[in-house]
Amino acid sequence: MAGSYNCLRLDNRYVFQVEVYEKENDNTKFFEIGDKKYLFETVRVGQLTKLISHEGKFKDSDILNLWKINAKKYDLNPVYTEVDIEKFGGKLMESEQSFVNYFPNVPDAKDVNIHIVAVITNTTAGKSGPSHQGAEQGPNWNDASSIYEWIQQFTLNRGRNRLVTSFGKNFEFCGRDDAIDTLWNGDKLLGRNGIVERFKHRNERDKENHPIPVVACGPGTGKSRFLDEIEELLMRNVDDSDNEDIRNAFNNMVVINITYGNGSPAKIEDLVIVQTGDSQVINAETSLAVRILYEYFRPKHNYGEFSFSAFRSLCKKNSTISGFTLNTALQVVRTDTIKQKEINSNPLLVLVLGIDEFNKLHGVHEGACKGLVNSIGGMMLDSRDIFFIPILAGTIEGPLEEYITESRYKQLRLPLYLLNMDHVIEIGKAMGLVDEKYVKLHPYFRVSIGDIGGHVRTLEYFYDYFQREIETKDPDNKDPYKVEINYIMHRVESKVSDEYGLGPYSRWLTEVLAKAILNLSVDKEDKINFNDKLTSYRDLSSMGLINLVLANTITKNFYIHIPYLWTSILVKSSNKSGMNFWKSMFKYDEPMYWQDFEKFNAQFWALRLSLFRLLGYQTINLKELLSGVKISRRFPTGKVFLPKDLEICGLKHRYPAMGKDNDDMQDDDEMDTDDKEMDTDDDDMDAGDDEMDTEDDKKDNKMDYKTKVLDRYYTKLDHPDPRNDNIIYINASGASYDALEFLKYYEHDSNEADTLCVALQIKKRDAISVINKNQFNDEHDKVTKAMEYTQEKNWILIFLTNAKAKSLNIKNKKNSALVTEEKFLDFYGYTYTNRAQFASANEKIYINSTHEDSLEILGFNKKQRNGIRIERENRPFIDYDDIKTRIRISDKKFRKLKRDDRIAF
Repeated sequence: MAGSYNCLRLDNRYVFQVEVYEKENDNTKFFEIGDKKYLFETVRVGQLTKLISHEGKFKDSDILNLWKINAKKYDLNPVYTEVDIEKFGGKLMESEQSFVNYFPNVPDAKDVNIHIVAVITNTTAGKSGPSHQGAEQGPNWNDASSIYEWIQQFTLNRGRNRLVTSFGKNFEFCGRDDAIDTLWNGDKLLGRNGIVERFKHRNERDKENHPIPVVACGPGTGKSRFLDEIEELLMRNVDDSDNEDIRNAFNNMVVINITYGNGSPAKIEDLVIVQTGDSQVINAETSLAVRILYEYFRPKHNYGEFSFSAFRSLCKKNSTISGFTLNTALQVVRTDTIKQKEINSNPLLVLVLGIDEFNKLHGVHEGACKGLVNSIGGMMLDSRDIFFIPILAGTIEGPLEEYITESRYKQLRLPLYLLNMDHVIEIGKAMGLVDEKYVKLHPYFRVSIGDIGGHVRTLEYFYDYFQREIETKDPDNKDPYKVEINYIMHRVESKVSDEYGLGPYSRWLTEVLAKAILNLSVDKEDKINFNDKLTSYRDLSSMGLINLVLANTITKNFYIHIPYLWTSILVKSSNKSGMNFWKSMFKYDEPMYWQDFEKFNAQFWALRLSLFRLLGYQTINLKELLSGVKISRRFPTGKVFLPKDLEICGLKHRYPAMGKDNDDMQDDDEMDTDDKEMDTDDDDMDAGDDEMDTEDDKKDNKMDYKTKVLDRYYTKLDHPDPRNDNIIYINASGASYDALEFLKYYEHDSNEADTLCVALQIKKRDAISVINKNQFNDEHDKVTKAMEYTQEKNWILIFLTNAKAKSLNIKNKKNSALVTEEKFLDFYGYTYTNRAQFASANEKIYINSTHEDSLEILGFNKKQRNGIRIERENRPFIDYDDIKTRIRISDKKFRKLKRDDRIAF
């Protein structure tokens, strides 16, 4: 052998050798092509092409161009065109020319450089005309079979990549029943078909029968994860379906998820300008079709996968790419599915296409998005052999709805609500971070999880930090009790504030926050002044600042849901006048401040009055003030004046002190105030003995609305003043009701002010208790007698309980309003419901095993909590006396602990 030429097949970088032989007697060089010998000096390029085609394992139908080059293999990219090869120093060898004109000498066999590049083409002219197989020329983009044949030259790595790659990708998937049910069964209230009804009408072209499914909500709410799980969710419904046609069709289901973010971000390159006469059309349909091809086949070479940008560049080398449509791309997928499954018939293919981060394409060109939505809708109507199920996901609810409406289609909105408490805890259990015992023994964990409010991205931050903290503090045993929840929550708070830019937005969201906490519904098209421009609630939702939940299907109003943690960040960041009074309500450092249900409701009543005033009310109808509350028929219909500068004070004595209770029960009253920590000066000494060190405990919880509340201790007054409407009184224990306030009251159509006594009766029950008619009647009778005793002309009773109602009807009980456990969300709103539930909890705390932070619920300060932790490691506590002896608490605290009886040993 005289030597050899290293040849490279450009489309797959396969390297092979074409050998040159030499006669022994006269050193004549020749090639062997088949059974013939061709002299080196006389062989033509066209003749040699046959040999190269054989050695390079080309198809018989492949037409090759041969290029002379001198380069390393790794320098030659398979996406190169012939123009690229020429720029790299290559020279096209014409078929009619003698080979020796290009290679006068035979390379040494040890030479590893590439000498000849073989490029598939459809013409020996080389650089013109579209190719059916050549990677650099591309297929006929109008022909699905041509595209399918072209894509085969690559190594195909079929199978979906996940859209979610962050920490939350392995979260237990839950809480999306509403979304998948709507996709499958449709929206009955709006008359929008889901998959089942669409399937029945699949051969009809009526747009009314084929609404476009949309997942449009703010960032971090779980849109991408929903698309990741869509195949399994659909198959559950298929398995449960009694429709045999649906079951058979979904046996041939393909799910493809594409995105305009992450590794394939939307760019100006996604747009194709199509000339139609004198005008131009901006086409984004081609970008979708290319993404489908890329995501479904995942083409790769020997050296690895294409990046999307490289694949898109390769496809756009051919000018006919503008003719590549959504329909053609889906037909390519259908062809491959039939071949892969070896189906001999002509089946119906169910093709589910998730289109994630559609908002990114909207940011590139709005007009192109409108045309693309129209193409997607058209594909739902036109294809006879594909049942097409697109799902558009993004953070641009408004524009998406407009695109769909302008195209004369309807949208089928798939709701992604915030996760509930059970789902959030289940995720932590499934990850092995916590177990049932930990959840039960760590109320601080539960209230923190509740404050996150089911926002998926925030939950991801929480569990990510939680896991890191476990692995750092206890890498061997991974004990969750070593994790400081307060530290975790501060990190989450900082992360959320930074990622969503909540601080700068706070000045614009006062009205929004007030309506969210008061659970007032809004029209999503209503606008507020946000960042110095009018912005709708729908747009705020798209920004991820709020979540909108349908409140009324007739008026189409929505409730605003904002997690407690987010609200606390916004309130803390606000410098707006009028918000200072409720900053302490959202101070996260002390979540256990809300452990007393009576104090919690007194605070919430003050907050409720103040928020209505913040919204511009000076007077308000009583029924509007108590929206979300069940009220009786004979309920006052007048208005109350909303006071400024609210204070919360405690009463030293029961009010009213009826009969002999008036004077001779003073000592008992003062004992009762101990129960509620309404401490006198002596109590302050006890607090010192009890080591309630505000600096040590970091309890600078001054109520910022000009109250005389300092930490947990209220100013005590001897008697209430009916003329003062800015004080809410927490009554002494044993009184007819637990809290009260006197408001200025105006009868219907009257301008004369009177006084209305608002009595709050607060009853905390254990988890299994109910409240029935007899129990309510007893409380109502007691309050009625008290009002008669004080000769109150105008009064109302607001009865608040964590118990469920059973056989309870208050319609005939005058002046009555009722909030039971079932109505917590209506009254306390989404933001505060978790805190209300926590404040009303009656569970016991396991002192020998609960987390140190949770001991704060029992009133222990930081030094005492640390002492309990150390002592129980030496020996478990056995009873209350053991606690008093070993921790050295005051007599007052000891009495209170025993009366509350919330400790389990």
